[in-house]
Amino acid sequence: MKTTLHHVGSNAPILNGLRTFLTSVSRAFLLISVFFLLISGHLNAQFVASDDWSLYKSIDELNIYAKLQNCPRNAGYDRNNVLLRIKNTGQSAKTVDYHLHLYYNGECKTCDDSYDEYKFSYTIATGEEIVGNCDVSNSGLSLFAGWSEKGISKVDYSGFELALLQVRDEGFSDQELKNKFYQEDLTDLRKYIANLRENLDKTDSRESKNSGSEVAQVSEKELMVAIEVWITRDAMAVSPNELLNPFELTVNEVRLLSAKSLNYVNGHPDRFVIINQK
Repeated sequence: MKTTLHHVGSNAPILNGLRTFLTSVSRAFLLISVFFLLISGHLNAQFVASDDWSLYKSIDELNIYAKLQNCPRNAGYDRNNVLLRIKNTGQSAKTVDYHLHLYYNGECKTCDDSYDEYKFSYTIATGEEIVGNCDVSNSGLSLFAGWSEKGISKVDYSGFELALLQVRDEGFSDQELKNKFYQEDLTDLRKYIANLRENLDKTDSRESKNSGSEVAQVSEKELMVAIEVWITRDAMAVSPNELLNPFELTVNEVRLLSAKSLNYVNGHPDRFVIINQK
């Protein structure tokens, strides 16, 4: 049997054509995949609430819930609203900011971030929660989801999204800090004050100046509340031995004392030592 060998070059056009075809198919497949990923991400951003409270998102110790609520005779007509409930489970106050994106007929009608009327900010104390209701003025926590009254044109509500969602820790209130420090063991409280001073010094250093002044303000407030509690507990002590050694205060801390605490410190030089270092 005779075997005929063909020169490779004679098949080059076929191979090149096959490569071009496969490359085109691969590119088309990639574009289609990217398209569906984008569409999927866009659709997943929309949250559709049910008749019961369901978790929308949990972020930085804030739990955000949503539910669909019928609101009879709201703004003249029966309507459906999505109510939001935001609970602070943390140990300090939180501020939450978001831009409300509302979707109708699959299209976002409020996604222009320049719409200030859809930007909302709420501060929630520790352990507290805020809850939306059917009041039309409560638009940040009560979202229009269509009319339910007969004879009114239906609105195809598709879902919502809390875009640009951010949570800020506001720290403890003065009273919360006082309650905390009154429960501290005296030895632990003295150590805690020393740690606060150290952290404040680090924040004030050159390396930390760009980290933001809010941290420094919170630390200084917490430090001064702790010192005020120490002074009050000193005044309440039956004997000086209960409070260990005399307590050191810097000149700057003395300047920030309340009038009552300052009078007590000045009247008890045996219990307090004022030092010049910051």
